[in-house]
Amino acid sequence: MKKGKFSLLIAVMVLTTLLLFPAGAFAEDQVIVEAVGFFSHFPMRATRQAIEDTCAKFGDKVKLTLYDETEPDGQMFMRLNGLSGHLPMRLFIDGALSFCDFVGKDWAVEELEKAITMALEIKQRLQKEKWRHDAG
Repeated sequence: MKKGKFSLLIAVMVLTTLLLFPAGAFAEDQVIVEAVGFFSHFPMRATRQAIEDTCAKFGDKVKLTLYDETEPDGQMFMRLNGLSGHLPMRLFIDGALSFCDFVGKDWAVEELEKAITMALEIKQRLQKEKWRHDAG
């Protein structure tokens, strides 16, 4: 899949997830990023670092949780999200599966930044609408 089409797919998935759930279903202004993978495996180190560095750019507006699939909490996260088997990595933004596998090969850091930025913008718009509705 070409990167342009992949970026559009990600944007649609994030937008759909945020529109299907009420604004209060998530932290009011914080994007939740969760990733599960075989992070102790050497080839995944660059991907893990890219996720951590990208999320850190957003400060407290992003809550990042990383799960190693070999640990009990990682196995629980996988079960709760219908995942099984050996996964390089699956990354969720506000509950929507957004990225898979390796940075630089299957997705780019810029795509993750765009997806998080879009999720933050959507949450801000939803909060403004909620404020207008509550004030009106």
